[in-house]
Amino acid sequence: MQEFLKVFGGILIVVGLIGGFVVYDSDIAEVYEDAKKYSLSTSDEELAFAKQMQSDNIMNTSLFIGSGIIGGVFFLALGYILEQLMISGKETERIVKRLDRLERNKEQVG
Repeated sequence: MQEFLKVFGGILIVVGLIGGFVVYDSDIAEVYEDAKKYSLSTSDEELAFAKQMQSDNIMNTSLFIGSGIIGGVFFLALGYILEQLMISGKETERIVKRLDRLERNKEQVG
């Protein structure tokens, strides 16, 4: 189970990064750059609209990448936590078995 969570977390991070670049609309960036370049020929409203679209585009991309990374890190951490819990559970079992053997040996000797 912990291996599945680790793999799923890694996949989610990769999908978040790739998806963020897919979501980014380069046409909006070009429109904004053109509007800035030719600011004399475009109205202030068009420039403000292009700037707002560019800001929204960057925010959507950042949110998509960030959510993929956060989700992936969550599942990775959950996988590592489960792994550590299983290791500590096995160590506890081993210690209990060793103590039981010691008690049996004590009873046989005593």
